[in-house]
Amino acid sequence: MQFTVKTCGKDDADLIWEKAFQQYEALAPIEQGAEEAFFVWKLTDGSGRIVGGCVLNIDPLKNAELERLWVDEPYRRQGLGAALLRVAERGAWESGSHVLISDYSFDFQGVRPLFEKLGYRLLGSSPWPKGRESDCFVKQLDATPAETGCEAALARPGLRLSPGSEEDKDFLTERLEAYNSRFAPRRHPYWDLDQKAVNAADEMIAGCIAGVSGWDTLHIDEFWVDEPYWEQGVAAPLLRAVEQAARQNGAYLARLRAPDREAAFFREQGYTDYVIHACNPKLHLMQKLL
Repeated sequence: MQFTVKTCGKDDADLIWEKAFQQYEALAPIEQGAEEAFFVWKLTDGSGRIVGGCVLNIDPLKNAELERLWVDEPYRRQGLGAALLRVAERGAWESGSHVLISDYSFDFQGVRPLFEKLGYRLLGSSPWPKGRESDCFVKQLDATPAETGCEAALARPGLRLSPGSEEDKDFLTERLEAYNSRFAPRRHPYWDLDQKAVNAADEMIAGCIAGVSGWDTLHIDEFWVDEPYWEQGVAAPLLRAVEQAARQNGAYLARLRAPDREAAFFREQGYTDYVIHACNPKLHLMQKLL
C-alpha cells in the first residue's frame, strides 16, 4: 500500500499517545476509574533542604515501578537508601501492587548490593550508557512489607521524611541526573524524533514517539499502528525511519518496552529481550544495537 513517513507535530504526538494507550488497554482491561499515580517521598535536613528521596509510579493496572532513588553524598552509607526503598515498597503494597520493579539507571550510587540485600532479583542489564550498564530489579511483595530495622535510619535527629510534590519529583530527578552526569556526561540535549505514517489522503495510520537522549540512546516510548493497517507493511518502514534518524544523530542503542503482542514484531526487526516482566500483560524490555 502507499504511505509516507513524516515528522510529527505536537497534535500528532498527542494522538499517538492516546491511540497507543487504547490499544494497550484492550490487551488488559483497566478497572473503571483507575488512573496512573505517582508518589514522592522526600527527606529533608534541619534547614528544610532535600537530602534524599524516592519516586514511585503505579500504572492503571497496578504495576509499580521505582522511578527514582537518590541520597545526597554526605548522607550515604547511613542506611537511608534502604529505608527509602522500604517506604516505596510499603507504598506500592498499600496501593494494591504486589510486584515492584526498578529499571535502575546508571548505578553510580552503588545501589545494586542494596537491592540484592533487600530481596530484589536481577532480571537483566542493558549497555546504557555506552561503556556502562543499567540493571533491572524486581521484588515480589507477597505480604505487607515488614519492618526490617532499616526504617530506624529515618528517625535520626535533624531529618524529616514527608510526602513530596511534582516539584520535588523534578528536583530528585535533576539531582540524580546531575550526579550521573559526572560519570557519564550528556553529549547533547534530548532530541525528539517523533515520526508518523500517513496514507494517500494524508491521514495518520501509524506513529512512533521517540527521541535520542544525551547519552546517545534511542528511546522508543510509543509505537502505534492503526488496526486496519496491521500486517500491511507499514510498521517496519516506520521503525526503520526512526532508527535511521537516530543513527544520524549518533545513537548506538535503541531501547523500548512492548507487551507480548508487539514483542514478536520487534524481534523480527532485530530487537532482543533483556528483561521479561510478568505483569499484566507481560512486558518485554527490549534493545537493539544500532
